[in-house]
Amino acid sequence: MVSLSCGAWEPQARIEASSFKSLNARVDGLACQVAGTDAAASYVSCAGKIVTSYNGESREVSLADKQFKLVSEAGEWRVCGYK
Repeated sequence: MVSLSCGAWEPQARIEASSFKSLNARVDGLACQVAGTDAAASYVSCAGKIVTSYNGESREVSLADKQFKLVSEAGEWRVCGYK
């Protein structure tokens, strides 16, 4: 997660990644498509979910609830927050 983030969003990516660290997280049904662009970024909508498991309890987080903001940095597309 951190290695796919833009430099400006890396601290937040570290926080979010640490929240999943001990939860045996996995992604199910991931499918993404471009939802829009502006002068500075492209926005991507995804279907699917993050499934976590801790102490026998399972939880799901829908990926459809957010649009991911992507920016080109050093010739690569990087996640740089949400819209």
